[in-house]
Amino acid sequence: MWTGKPGSCIDKGFAFKLLAIVNVITDVLILALPVRPVIQLQMETKRKVQVMGIFFLGGIVCIFGIVRCVVILKTKYGDTSCEHPSI
Repeated sequence: MWTGKPGSCIDKGFAFKLLAIVNVITDVLILALPVRPVIQLQMETKRKVQVMGIFFLGGIVCIFGIVRCVVILKTKYGDTSCEHPSI
C-alpha cells in the first residue's frame, strides 16, 4: 500500500548472489548423493569407477554453477529505474 513516501526496491544483487550460492551448494550435494550407494554395490571395482564416472559427468553442472556464481558476485547492480536512455 502506498503511503506517499518514496518507494524502494529489494536488493537484487543480494538476492541473485544468495540464489547462486544456494544453487552451487545443492548441485554439489546432489552430485555427492549417489557416491555411498555405488560404493556399496556388489560389482567389480572397474565397473564401480565407470558408474561413478557417469554420475560425475554431472560435475559439469557444478563447474558452470560456480562460474555463474563468480560472475554474479562480481556484477554490480544499481537502480535502473532512474537511468535515462540516450538518444
